[in-house]
Amino acid sequence: MVDKKLDKYYWFGGVIAVTSLVVILALIFIIVPSFKSIGKVDKDLKENKEELSIAEQKLAKLKEFKVKEDELREQSRVVYRAIPTKKEVGDLFIQLNGLATSIGGTGNGTGNSVSEGAGTSAAAGTEGISTLGSNISVTFPDYATLKRLLSESENTLRYLHLNSFQINSQNSFTVSLSYTAYYRSENSGQPEEAK
Repeated sequence: MVDKKLDKYYWFGGVIAVTSLVVILALIFIIVPSFKSIGKVDKDLKENKEELSIAEQKLAKLKEFKVKEDELREQSRVVYRAIPTKKEVGDLFIQLNGLATSIGGTGNGTGNSVSEGAGTSAAAGTEGISTLGSNISVTFPDYATLKRLLSESENTLRYLHLNSFQINSQNSFTVSLSYTAYYRSENSGQPEEAK
């Protein structure tokens, strides 16, 4: 009977020892690595959140740049249209004469001349841009008409530069105007959308 009780105690002792050993091994090989893995996953999650935040900021900047790119392309098209080709630059001076006539000036036909230049100091560093100058002589009924011509020629889409003007008469304004227009060569870079 004592042997049976001892066997029973040995059996309980063995069960407790095996259970303790299993718990210790589970702690060492399963639970502790799981906590380390959870800590590593948590650290990776924080890093990924930071990377996501940075990526979202970059995406916002890219969207902003895309809007700016569209604006720059539109400005490029406007500039491209504002600088005519050599074939079209003569039309500017015809339009200028027409503008002077439409606001009340009368051209006397003398003094109209066109001269071509290799560039001015403003366009000397710009590749593919040349200048063409024109001198016109117009008689205006009054100063207000001359002022209107000057203001409307400044507001044209295509860039004209008034180099000089001389008033030659006392009763009416006979004005000699010297304009320079800029033109681009035929093979100059053209915006993609304008092609």
